[in-house]
Amino acid sequence: MWGTPTSTLTITVDTLNTPSSQTAAFTESAKVHLTWSKDAQGHNVMIVRYAKGASPTTPTNGTAYSVGSTLGSGGNQGTVVYNSSGTSYDDTGVTSGNNYDYYFYSENNSYYSSGMKATADYPTTPTTAASNLSFSSVKPSKMTLSWTSGNGANRIVVAKAGSAPTGTPSDGSSYTANAAYGTSGTALGDGYVVYNGSSNTVTVTALTASTTYYFAIYEYNGTGTATKYLTSSYLSGNQATAAPYQITLKFKMPTENWTTANGVYL
Repeated sequence: MWGTPTSTLTITVDTLNTPSSQTAAFTESAKVHLTWSKDAQGHNVMIVRYAKGASPTTPTNGTAYSVGSTLGSGGNQGTVVYNSSGTSYDDTGVTSGNNYDYYFYSENNSYYSSGMKATADYPTTPTTAASNLSFSSVKPSKMTLSWTSGNGANRIVVAKAGSAPTGTPSDGSSYTANAAYGTSGTALGDGYVVYNGSSNTVTVTALTASTTYYFAIYEYNGTGTATKYLTSSYLSGNQATAAPYQITLKFKMPTENWTTANGVYL
């Protein structure tokens, strides 16, 4: 006698590739900007936020998670803050002063890749000012400043002609810079911001010859309303521009064999 026929269906699910190039940074006191690149197949991405240092819980394959869903418990509980098809998101569910870990997962029909982490540390005030200011290539209308950076992620350089600038940057403020001194929209107090970035050199232009310029360099961390400046100590210095160029032209006019009319050679 024939037995009862049986059949077996085997389904193979390929492992999902992870998202990449993930970043997380405070751009306001209570907002973290997240960016990432999707996997080569363009799958949706789910992002789970944890307190920094928490042990993440791996999403369960076959379980659908929506924004607000939680994974883990207690101090290791995470919250789904994003699950969609984009490549950036602003998380406004954070608290000013706290630090967070974000885990990024590719998602396909409630199946998940392994997680990729990015950490958002709330900006703190730098503790070390820039040092060793030097000047080079000093010309009548420009000069190059170089310095040893402090421990801020970025810094601004404020310039003023004739005396030291008295204005100081304020936490939570951003300043537009232009290396051309005096450019509209770059004022900070009675000076002008001629540099804003992470480098250690700038060539300042649009200067007046034979004029002493004073500079102040402030270290800072963060962006937007989460910016923190070190103002209790900063690097300062001054340098005069070169005198105007003087060009002397001498002409010698031949007079032999010339005729004159009323004393003028023709």
